[in-house]
Amino acid sequence: MGNLRERMERDLGTMLEDYENGFGLPVVLVAPDGTEQEFSANDPDTPRTIPLTGRITWARYEQNQETGMPMRIDNPIVTLRKSSLDRVPVAGERWMVKIPEKPEVDADKKTYFMEHAPRLGDSFQWIQIPLTEFAQE
Repeated sequence: MGNLRERMERDLGTMLEDYENGFGLPVVLVAPDGTEQEFSANDPDTPRTIPLTGRITWARYEQNQETGMPMRIDNPIVTLRKSSLDRVPVAGERWMVKIPEKPEVDADKKTYFMEHAPRLGDSFQWIQIPLTEFAQE
């Protein structure tokens, strides 16, 4: 059965990465050096065939500092299992993230950039990446 952290890791694999039974949608991370990760680091195959997937929330609510009222922010947040990543994004880096335009596996992808420092902690086995739409010139 394993310890609680091992169970959490398995459960995250279902909740965040499994499209049939959870919330998994394809995600492509582009590191600051241009290296793309589109397959899960948990994939035992060589070459990898299991796509990198995560939970995507297309809008969020944050507290308006002036009024104290909640306000809707239409920029998405991607939640990924850390063990599926080749490299975990950190504050100060400029990462690009490609996600579906709508909650469908085969939807066209749209490119965003990491808006703020990712939300993570040493005790968490997942990472949340707030995104901002990538404006092309």
